[in-house]
Amino acid sequence: MSTKDDLMRAAIRLFAAGGVAATTTREIAAAAGVSEGTIYRHFAGKDQLVDEILSQHCAAFAAELDGVQAQAASKWEKLRALVRQCYIAFDRDPDLFTLLLISRHAPMQRIPVETRTPAGVFQAVIVRGAEGGKIGGLPAPFAAQIGLGMVLQPAIGSLHGEVERPLAPQADAVAGAIWRALSLV
Repeated sequence: MSTKDDLMRAAIRLFAAGGVAATTTREIAAAAGVSEGTIYRHFAGKDQLVDEILSQHCAAFAAELDGVQAQAASKWEKLRALVRQCYIAFDRDPDLFTLLLISRHAPMQRIPVETRTPAGVFQAVIVRGAEGGKIGGLPAPFAAQIGLGMVLQPAIGSLHGEVERPLAPQADAVAGAIWRALSLV
């Protein structure tokens, strides 16, 4: 891995643990094992570092989710594929998953509106599957947020040591719970 990659990995880990705003360039440099000045050889500052991480990983994970749901034929299979891929991604890299889907931070608001995000893909699939714009009597976008919350809460529990990893083996059960909770049956 290059120094730039080391800096990005250290930043992802620290941003996931403590938030973007609370993390300093000094902390990132220390975690990467370099001097603080090294950051500025690769990035104009913390904002550019955050933007590069998001531009590299947000769209890539969204494309990964879009790809698995596109291969599924039915609404149920699409939901199941999305939940499974989310948990595979969490098991593979909990810090990146946390940064992209669990942490709410201001830099996410700088992502251009037309950029596909993982949460956006999840919501779009659920909304497309809605009949008459409603799911279980709720507006489809609202119902999609409930479904996404049901995916994210076990990941949060895992981060806090309350839920055992890996999460991927539980994906079908979680998808089934979402399906039933949103009255998609």
